[in-house]
Amino acid sequence: MPSPFPFPILETERLILREWQDEDVNALFKLFGSEEVVRYTPVVCHTDPEQSMQTMRRFRARFHEKHEGIVWAVERKDTREVIGEAGIYEWSPQHFRLAIGYSLIPDHWGHGFATEMAREVVRYAFEDFPLFTVNRVEAQTDPVNQPSIHVLEKLGFTKEAYIRQGEFEKGRFVDLVLFSMLRAER
Repeated sequence: MPSPFPFPILETERLILREWQDEDVNALFKLFGSEEVVRYTPVVCHTDPEQSMQTMRRFRARFHEKHEGIVWAVERKDTREVIGEAGIYEWSPQHFRLAIGYSLIPDHWGHGFATEMAREVVRYAFEDFPLFTVNRVEAQTDPVNQPSIHVLEKLGFTKEAYIRQGEFEKGRFVDLVLFSMLRAER
């Protein structure tokens, strides 16, 4: 069954968030082939571009076939280079809630891109998400991932919980910090 709505293309001052295309495989490999990037995520570091192609296919299937998420390629407007990914990784219509995430190629850290792309995903969630009215946006991060925590705090998210051994990733239990933003807090 096709997706209930077209793939959304989002735009900020410096970025375009769009669907992943096969020609983006090297950018995704650069992203998920970086130990620095995947360190605080459940993603196993890619060692071959074919892994990145399979991941890209899973991103597209999540939207087009399974209808359970949206993962955008994040492209710089000035260079047309794909520098990261941002996504709505799950949604819960019965609870009017969804969860977001994002990652960025290290060469582009420290320039405000993560904040800019995450802000746009949050805006889309509250203002334009077509399936239901979103009341709550959540994000989880590793408590050691201070740059991600800084982005969420800068956007106005509230730290709600420290989840001890909340996930099993890469052969070990990891702690998580849960952040949220409510519609009324925007």
